[in-house]
Amino acid sequence: MFVTARCDLNSGVLAMKNGAIDFMIEPIDPTRLLAAVEGAFAQERDNRRRRVERLSLLRRWDSLTPREQEVFHYTVTGFLNKQSAAELGITENTFQVHRSRVMRKMKADSLADLVRMSMRLESFIHLQRKNDTTPQSLETTLKGKVEENVMGSHVSTQTRYSCTNRVSTPASSRIGS
Repeated sequence: MFVTARCDLNSGVLAMKNGAIDFMIEPIDPTRLLAAVEGAFAQERDNRRRRVERLSLLRRWDSLTPREQEVFHYTVTGFLNKQSAAELGITENTFQVHRSRVMRKMKADSLADLVRMSMRLESFIHLQRKNDTTPQSLETTLKGKVEENVMGSHVSTQTRYSCTNRVSTPASSRIGS
């Protein structure tokens, strides 16, 4: 909140650009002041809840093995079990076992939940790639985001993630999968 005794337009604009919730000129109306303080607390509660949800999702993603991350990707992109298994060079039953582990570890009740989680994970990576010109793997980027969130850093929710490089690699070229 920014309070001033005189009306200076430049100061007001600068205060709002730097994150002020409200700009008030003295004498201050107590009702407006109270409403602004309540609004600031509500906004902070919302921001904190989103950070906790984001951190929880990133930790769940980080708990997946590399194979489970591949299964996650194929599952949310709409591949049939048979197609996904063939791409990964595993049996359909093995794919289903991995998929059930992914659902359990990600705490997804349905495929729709998993797709929503995927979209949120995509958003983290998109912003990272937009702000960073160095190529990184999805795992490296998300691991960095988990560490940033643990340290209390703010991660924007306006980003996207993409695993298209995994789909483009033919199954025959992945020996030992």
